[in-house]
Amino acid sequence: MYPKELQRLVDYLNKIPSQQERTQMLISYARKFKEVDESIATRPFDRSHRVEHCESEGFVWVDDNGDGKAKMGFAVENPQGISAKAFCAILQKTCDGEPLETLFSLDEDLVYHIFGKQLSMGKNMGLMGIIRMVKQHAKNAIEA
Repeated sequence: MYPKELQRLVDYLNKIPSQQERTQMLISYARKFKEVDESIATRPFDRSHRVEHCESEGFVWVDDNGDGKAKMGFAVENPQGISAKAFCAILQKTCDGEPLETLFSLDEDLVYHIFGKQLSMGKNMGLMGIIRMVKQHAKNAIEA
């Protein structure tokens, strides 16, 4: 089970019968993508935040906002990185402010629950890399 808002979105997406409708919804999320706030990170971004295997050159930040809850930030350097932007916007909207421990419930199957099986192997690997990076940085924030 994912954080409540994320699970609600996954359940909604699973009810959309048309792949075209799902794609349009995900594109609308990509348009809502907001790059990491300058209070969290500025260019040039530290390479320790770069997502391995991400074709869109994605970056992830997860910190403790002071009360054990996630403060998240994302950057996608490729302006054509629609799926990466959509995924990051979804994670930002549904997981930001959640207790850091809840981010450990994210698994790589989330990519398929959101995008289906239509993406290329390269895109899937990059999106799964975002999940791994979120979890790693959440662990680091808890340990800090």
